[in-house]
Amino acid sequence: MKKILIILFLLSTLMLSGKMEIIEQNAEQILLRISVDEYSLNEFNEFTELSFPDWNFTLDVGAPNLPVKKINIGVPPDGDIEVNIVSTKITTKNILKPVSPVPGIVESGKTHDYIYNIDPQKYIESNQNFILKNKPYIFRRFNTASVIFSPVIYHSESNEVEICEEIVLEIRISGSIDTREFKPDKVENIYKDFLVNYDQARFWRENIIPKISKVPFEKSDFWYRIETKENGLYQIGRNELEQLPEFYDINDLRLFTMYREVVDVETLAYNFKLTEIPLFIENGTVYFTKERLDDDRLNLNENNIFWLTFGYDDISLPERIKHTPLINNANPVLDFERKIIVNSKNSRNGLDGVIIYPEAGVFDSQSQQLADLHYELNFELKSQADIFDEYAGGSEDPVAIKNYLEETYSNNPTLFYCVLMGSGTRNWGDEEKNKIITYALSSHLYTADDNFCIFTGSNLPSLSMGRIPAKNESEMDFYIDRITSYIQDPTPGFWRNKVLILPDDENKGGGYEGFGYNHGFNHSARAQETGEALNEEIYVKKVMAFEYGFDVFQNKPDARNAMIDVINDGCLVWYYIGHGNDDVLGDEDYFRGSQHMGLLHNIDHLPLFIAASCSVGEFDKLSFDCIAEKLVLHEDGGSIASIAAIGSCSGNQNTDLIKYFLESLLNDTTLHTIGYSLLDAKISLGSIYGNSKQYHILGDPMLYVNTPRKIGSITSPPDSIQARETVTINGNFGAGNNFNSSGEIRIFEPEYELLYSNTDFVQSPGDTVYYTLEYTQEGNSLFTGSVDVVDGNYTSTFIVPDDVHSGDNGQTVNYLFDEINKQDFLSAYYPLACSDIPLDVTSSGSPKVTLYLESNSFLPGDYVSTKPVLMADIEDENGINIVGSAGHKILALLDESTEPIDVTTGFIYDSGSYTKGELTWQLEEMSEGYHSITLVVFDNLNNPTVAETNFVAEKSGKVTITKMLPYPNPIEKDGYFTFVITEDADITITIYTITGRKIRTITKSACSAGYNQIYWNGKDGDDDDIANNTYFYKIKAKQLTNKKITEEIGKVIILK
Repeated sequence: MKKILIILFLLSTLMLSGKMEIIEQNAEQILLRISVDEYSLNEFNEFTELSFPDWNFTLDVGAPNLPVKKINIGVPPDGDIEVNIVSTKITTKNILKPVSPVPGIVESGKTHDYIYNIDPQKYIESNQNFILKNKPYIFRRFNTASVIFSPVIYHSESNEVEICEEIVLEIRISGSIDTREFKPDKVENIYKDFLVNYDQARFWRENIIPKISKVPFEKSDFWYRIETKENGLYQIGRNELEQLPEFYDINDLRLFTMYREVVDVETLAYNFKLTEIPLFIENGTVYFTKERLDDDRLNLNENNIFWLTFGYDDISLPERIKHTPLINNANPVLDFERKIIVNSKNSRNGLDGVIIYPEAGVFDSQSQQLADLHYELNFELKSQADIFDEYAGGSEDPVAIKNYLEETYSNNPTLFYCVLMGSGTRNWGDEEKNKIITYALSSHLYTADDNFCIFTGSNLPSLSMGRIPAKNESEMDFYIDRITSYIQDPTPGFWRNKVLILPDDENKGGGYEGFGYNHGFNHSARAQETGEALNEEIYVKKVMAFEYGFDVFQNKPDARNAMIDVINDGCLVWYYIGHGNDDVLGDEDYFRGSQHMGLLHNIDHLPLFIAASCSVGEFDKLSFDCIAEKLVLHEDGGSIASIAAIGSCSGNQNTDLIKYFLESLLNDTTLHTIGYSLLDAKISLGSIYGNSKQYHILGDPMLYVNTPRKIGSITSPPDSIQARETVTINGNFGAGNNFNSSGEIRIFEPEYELLYSNTDFVQSPGDTVYYTLEYTQEGNSLFTGSVDVVDGNYTSTFIVPDDVHSGDNGQTVNYLFDEINKQDFLSAYYPLACSDIPLDVTSSGSPKVTLYLESNSFLPGDYVSTKPVLMADIEDENGINIVGSAGHKILALLDESTEPIDVTTGFIYDSGSYTKGELTWQLEEMSEGYHSITLVVFDNLNNPTVAETNFVAEKSGKVTITKMLPYPNPIEKDGYFTFVITEDADITITIYTITGRKIRTITKSACSAGYNQIYWNGKDGDDDDIANNTYFYKIKAKQLTNKKITEEIGKVIILK
């Protein structure tokens, strides 16, 4: 049976939620109640769908799609659990159509589609128990037993479902419950969410010592790598042995190799085992036999590498061949080379992270830079080549990395991060893209870097993995520079409080999908659900694809443009939900990696990119870079990191994972890294881990991508505000935060409650079934201005425009950036009631507008560049309307164009003013010659003004300064100012204190176009040391040909 779900018939409708309550708990017993308060059953064509929005679902394709909840219980090191059902409340329902199967995913059109095939055998064998106990496993140092609660039992032969609406479980814990071993680590909050009985289980941790075989390089200072080929007798002759030091004793020689040994006959999982190879010594020549040791079932190349040593620290005697071999038939070894044994860089106890680079000379310096950037963490730097040698005997095998990480974690229970420095593909070889090996288990078709850290006895990852997908030195340098700038010199602004979500629409392959709010492919409903889950002070911009029309190619370019505008303007997170593949988001071409990267110009506003979609993160293709890879390496913008799936994955499970991730990352009062929050989400949603496992971080997992910290309050907030009212608010940033700075305050009107309906597919007048969704959009800003913050306090006044939208959930938000600590804050108030009923206020006329281009010294008819900045001073005693409502936007018209440019968001009130402000807007490239520009402005009472000016555009050839970056930053002793210029120029760098006092000037003549670096010894003009602090520096470039001058300002930190 193969069906694609299209039309929804409502069978019964009840809201659904699941609650878990601990009735009683002690060290030996937990009494737990789980309630299924509300649920719904919906008929879709040939199937009945069970809607459980707060639950996970099974992942077995073709089996009944049933809800499950996983309950994790910590047990003592030698313990287990016994589960007894105390009571149940069960409702039985007869259904007309079979429960829908878990869908399969197939390629369809540009992306993927879901097909529904019932597997008859899986339906017959469907789970017939509400409770299933799994065998204990290990997550980090916790022995964990789990219970799977399946609230629905489906009898396929009778089409009957039993729904357990409430169950009370008695969970008895056995083992050494008196064990008291409490050594907390830095991720303790993950365990609190993960274990039902964390308060007790935290004392039951156990440091598991793994049984890992490796080449014992620590037992001798002399090791020689020997390479062979086919099986047979080999000789190590005079030429090879002459490479050994004179003092070696030939009778002391030993030879070792590693071979693969099957440890699970069902999955053919294997591990490496060390063995000593017997030697035969005659007339100063050493002989050994190579024979197949690897299990033939593995279908892998056997190890051709052997390791010769002497001075081996062991009391046992070296292994020797008992009989005399036919030495005349011996083969020469193919390669013989000494391995220099060195300790790992930064190797020490108490590790927080491991950074793995390919080999000496490849990404090792950048690995050190990454470790230095996160100086608060303790790292070990290790080469993949050394790991292969030590843990796989020289075989290039991902199990070696797993074994290295498992042993390192056993010795360092605080270990949490692992960064893989380099790209890798599923076709491992010598190609440029193969820098760090990938790991695909034989039971899965896709690569998962999590496989490296699912240790013995566990089925969950113990570490947060990240991969920087650089193929060469220039790409790695670029990314390290990118994150250095992001961390040390962040671009402040309200954009850091903005989340962009673009959900795919309901159109798919000429049909429709996602009927019913809870349906997994209702991407728009999932976007609404995610927005509602985030803190109210976070500005969530939803670009709902169904609001935009198709072009002739059945694409939605206007949706793409709306999304790109938000990204280029700046957003902290860019989140896509829907169909996709390695090159495209959506069948409607919302974004195509091979075509649309050039539209991104957000180098100073890099978001975290997330895709709840199939294959957008398929980084392991040899011949193609996926969207997620391209974004982190896009020179003119893109993303600071990407989180996306490497293969085909399932709708609801994707969005459940990302919703939990965003709640952990953005909502929690404790700041978390992206690596922490992704692992937190994967672990907490453990029953769908098979799906979550596909999600990778391409980038630095130690990055903090957080919204501004909410502190302080609004004192005596107004009960409500109404149109034309002049409102004054007083606020602060909390006790002890005596900021003296400038804040960016915004007053938002209430959100809009909207309804979307699609009736295009209604077949007859009586057919009332169609796609519909209730959703919200954020209210617009009715006031944006600068406000002085003195000793942490501020006062701001604004006038409410006529166009304000009535409602109860407006808010005020004041954004402030602390330059010293590089941290941003919000002082916010929510909810703020607004009314569109105007007060009786007299209008005094229209706004006063003065237009400029490029500078306020502009006069009409002046020459400007072909890409000028539009500027305007705007003033009105009733304030300026910036709500952006239809008919009252601030619009610019170039050369009397019929397509005006909406420039409303370019206006900001002057500091302390609510009647006067400035508009700035970067115009697009235009032709040389005469132009005119018109600006239409409304005051808050909707009185208009039309202002016009004219100018002549010409190509200026003016030098441009970009990519300014002090290195290192902070500077401890000395460093460089690095930058790129577009023309040859004389350079002057002037350094100032934070108060504006000049302390040093550095000049360099005739710098060439392109990359430049200028040395600074870290001292002032008198060659004296300067204090630890933040300093400003100004780079002035004087073009050699036309003497035109460009200046740019940056910041540098001294920290000695």
